[in-house]
Amino acid sequence: ADCYELAGTGAPALWAVLFCFSKLAELLDTALLVLKKRPLLLLHWFHHASVIAFAWASWVYATPLALWYGSMNFSVHAVMYSYFFATSFDRRVLRAAPAITTLQLSQFAMGTVVNFYAYWAYARGSGC
Repeated sequence: ADCYELAGTGAPALWAVLFCFSKLAELLDTALLVLKKRPLLLLHWFHHASVIAFAWASWVYATPLALWYGSMNFSVHAVMYSYFFATSFDRRVLRAAPAITTLQLSQFAMGTVVNFYAYWAYARGSGC
């Protein structure tokens, strides 16, 4: 399951390209922060720049890891952006912030595990 072909057609290719375009749409949160005159942290800039670069490189080079990252990222961002939307109407939702942070850190940890697994699989000659 670690060696799906992303290039061409089919569900993996569709999800990979949707992942790429979703990264551009996510720049709207940066625009909203600028319009609200909120500070932009270096982590925010780095996150968007690195994820956009990874997403497009994954599409161009048909990286199988993109399926893992895309799935995790879509899931976490669906929760995260729903939370942002809800907090714009009801500040009581802020209690969910620690759970969102835990999801984000879990995504980072799982991404690290997937990277190590991919390196191990490649080093043993799987070709993926």
